[in-house]
Amino acid sequence: MVYVSSVSEAFGRLSSGPDVVSARDIEIIEQFTLSVYKVRSCLDWTESRYDQLVHGTSDTFRSLIPSQDAHGLHIMRAAFVSGHLWGKADQPSPLLPDLTLWGWCIKDDQLVPLWTRVPSSTDVYKAVKKKCGCGKKNSCLKNNCGCRETKCLPTCACRGECRKDKPSDDE
Repeated sequence: MVYVSSVSEAFGRLSSGPDVVSARDIEIIEQFTLSVYKVRSCLDWTESRYDQLVHGTSDTFRSLIPSQDAHGLHIMRAAFVSGHLWGKADQPSPLLPDLTLWGWCIKDDQLVPLWTRVPSSTDVYKAVKKKCGCGKKNSCLKNNCGCRETKCLPTCACRGECRKDKPSDDE
């Protein structure tokens, strides 16, 4: 469980303009983020995304919590802005660290956020394909695939066709 005091302390350290973001602070903020998304604490980050997609309210990859990599980069950018930009706003010529070490990149001579270093949905897609028994379109359309215990996903062979309600026994 993430306690408010440890989260507050981590945010305090990040807003003080640290030279690096500690692995412990990233872990505290990750746990805080997972609790905000109401993810079960026994799951790792990828399992949490899978669980949210299959058992939760998310039915698209775009509505999932960010990947662990994307979340870490966001923490780095937020720490840079709060600690180095806002924290040194009263200095006429502050010395700033290299932006590319803080979740930013230069693209076409422009500074842009580095959203992720890995394809964002790859980890969930692999987990879904591994756990989803939906490999036969015909059986899936008859509502008896392995995914039927939860719901079919865009990665299933049926492409969501078995989301249709099962016919009742009296029909």
